[in-house]
Amino acid sequence: VVGQVYQPQSHMYRSDRAALDYVNLSGGTKEYAQREHIYIYQANGEIMTIRSPMSTWGWAMAPANVSVTPGSTIYVPISLDRINGREFAQSWVDLVFKTVMSVSSISYIFK
Repeated sequence: VVGQVYQPQSHMYRSDRAALDYVNLSGGTKEYAQREHIYIYQANGEIMTIRSPMSTWGWAMAPANVSVTPGSTIYVPISLDRINGREFAQSWVDLVFKTVMSVSSISYIFK
């Protein structure tokens, strides 16, 4: 279980547990977690989500507790709507820095 949980960690597989059970074993979701869009990367390459189904009245229902297979990774994303300006700028600066470093190292290798 990785992402916006309090204790990202691995858990032993048990057939009676589903995705949300493993998230709860990792301390639950943080304040800025996007709880309705948790992704499960199954070991066979399949990607699933616990995305909440919408009712006929447009209300979001509770997220589905999707079953997982041994070796799966559960990812809890951050809600981008809640990122403040400093965090947004920091993420862009980090992206630009890594891109510049990658391009410069590749150009150095091929000189």
